[in-house]
Amino acid sequence: GTTAQAAATPGLIKSNEAAGVTVTMNYLNPSQNIPKGELAFQVKLDTHSIDLDQFKLEQISFLQDEKGREYPAKSWQPSQGSEGHHVSGILTFSNLDSEGKEVVTPDAARMKIVVKGLAGVEERLFEWKNVSSK
Repeated sequence: GTTAQAAATPGLIKSNEAAGVTVTMNYLNPSQNIPKGELAFQVKLDTHSIDLDQFKLEQISFLQDEKGREYPAKSWQPSQGSEGHHVSGILTFSNLDSEGKEVVTPDAARMKIVVKGLAGVEERLFEWKNVSSK
C-alpha cells in the first residue's frame, strides 16, 4: 500500500476493522485550527454489508482519559453525501471536564476514543500516544 497520507500526518490516523466495518479516525488538532477546549477527529466508516446510518456516532463515541473515565462526544457533523455504506464527518469532544479542567493535557502520554456497539462490536479502541492537545 501507499504511505503518502500517513507520512503527511505521522501517527495521527488510526484505523480499526471488525465485523465488516472499517473505521478510520484522523486526529485534527495538530494540523487544523480547532477551537480551544475542543478535540476534533475526521471519521470515516466504510462497509459493504450494512447501513451505517443507523449508528449515531455522537451517542456511541467517548473520549477516555488516562484514568479510564469516559466523556461523551459533543457533536457529529456528517460530510455532504455521507450515507449508507460510506459515512464520514467530523466528530468533536469537549476537552474540559465538569470542573473545567483539561481531559487531555498538552503533555498527556495517551488519548483514547472508544466507539461502542458499532456493527455488533462491543468496543473499538483508538489510541494516540504522546500527542499534544494544543
